[in-house]
Amino acid sequence: MNSLTSTSYVAVQLKQAMACQRQGNLPKAQWLFQQVLAVDPYNFSALDGMGLLLGQTGRFEEALNCFIRASIVRPNEFAIYFNCGTALKELGRYEDALASFDKTLVLNPNFAEAYGSRGSVFNSLGRFDEALASFDQAIVCNAKYANAHNNRGAVLHKIFKRHDEALVSLNKAIALKPRFAAAHYNRALLLSTMGKFDAALASYDRAIQINPDYVDANYNKALLLLLLGQYEKGWRLYEWRWKTDQFKYDFRVFKQPLWLGDQALTGKTILLHAEQGFGDLIQIVRYLPMVTALGAKVVLEAPATLITLLRTLKAEFTLLAKGEEFPHFDLHCPIMSLPLAFRSTVDTIPAAIPYLSAAPDKQLQVQKRLGERVRPRVGLAWSGNPKHLNDRNRSMPLNVLKPLLDLDVEYHSLHQQLTQEDELLLDEWGRIQFHGAELMDYSDTAALIAELDLVITVDTSVAHLAGALGKKVWILLPYAPDFRWLMSRDDSPWYATARLFRQGQLGDWDGVIAALRVELQTLSVSA
Repeated sequence: MNSLTSTSYVAVQLKQAMACQRQGNLPKAQWLFQQVLAVDPYNFSALDGMGLLLGQTGRFEEALNCFIRASIVRPNEFAIYFNCGTALKELGRYEDALASFDKTLVLNPNFAEAYGSRGSVFNSLGRFDEALASFDQAIVCNAKYANAHNNRGAVLHKIFKRHDEALVSLNKAIALKPRFAAAHYNRALLLSTMGKFDAALASYDRAIQINPDYVDANYNKALLLLLLGQYEKGWRLYEWRWKTDQFKYDFRVFKQPLWLGDQALTGKTILLHAEQGFGDLIQIVRYLPMVTALGAKVVLEAPATLITLLRTLKAEFTLLAKGEEFPHFDLHCPIMSLPLAFRSTVDTIPAAIPYLSAAPDKQLQVQKRLGERVRPRVGLAWSGNPKHLNDRNRSMPLNVLKPLLDLDVEYHSLHQQLTQEDELLLDEWGRIQFHGAELMDYSDTAALIAELDLVITVDTSVAHLAGALGKKVWILLPYAPDFRWLMSRDDSPWYATARLFRQGQLGDWDGVIAALRVELQTLSVSA
């Protein structure tokens, strides 16, 4: 092939490749790019086009190699460094991505998309001030850059809690791009946080209308419906959890069919398997006797730390620790799908309290350890698992409890472990007894709770344990609570002995403790 023929061949193949890429015929486009590169290995357009195509199919390492080769051909082409940064961001190589975006901006200081992508990387690195500044700069470069307005709004909401400003940004993104599903979704999250629930539902619906398979929109709409007590719709939509990044890897695949209440159980063996946190299992295990009442033999799988406690459930069933081999079973059901299977509403929640109990021998040991009761005994739990996605909202710093310490109350920590900071505070105060070494599993915690007059806890597994034991429990809730606590009420249909203390405004734990302190002064020793 002579030089003229080669040049003509390359031009034709490139034109066809780009046309196929625009039309979505990626296999043919890839083949055509390969033909060009076989003749001209450093053809810039083919390397760039091939890199973009590989990125479209998730092959980011190969895409990056193409972009790097292209940057050698044209070292002053700003777009190729932007493409490198995009591939590096997808590969999780965030520092390298920042370097590529910075190189892009040296060559083109007004490239809005580079500032926008740079902001997303800063966000992933937890460098939120820099993320916000980058989104702001992207908007300076292009005031009609809808994605930058959307990302700015999301950061202002989730990180900086500047909700009014966030709403302005998200509304601007939607005005610029009315079918922007992600912006409608972020707006729904924000409006829900602000307590504007009808508007939030409308925004979720708009996001889902634009993209019916929008996983996070469907899942978070379910959480909001459940929070509002709309259980019939909410529990059905809650099944979207298995498609979310948070839960998709926890989805269990069995050859046996999934049971969601639509098949007879008489004579069948059903596996109920644990999911999510310890508190979720403690809350929902109340449904197990209802399953056995349908004529099923029940096998319950649970974390080892809950096994001894769950043996106190008044029902006939087989109990397995996670990791043990399953016996034969005919059907299975994730534990959090049981409310859907029984078509639960707020009024039909099974609420026979208590449904778990402390082991008598362990409770006797606690009695001996604590000695004679001379003042009200109160258990405290101020924080949950730090890996929980909402932990920063539901947990409180230990020092927020300090106004309670001058009351004539005997305090007991219900935490198995303490942070170093909390340990130093407990030593300094000398008012809260720590039982960590004695709390080996949840049955030990149950035994301690059984000897208390009251449990005060944030929204963690201790709240569910105290409620399931029928112990008087005051649950301290953030302004935007978890769905199971509903809204605008100080009681719970899940736990008859629970009283809910809610933040009046976002982050206001001091107000919660002030209200709780007034009530705590009237507490007396249980008869």
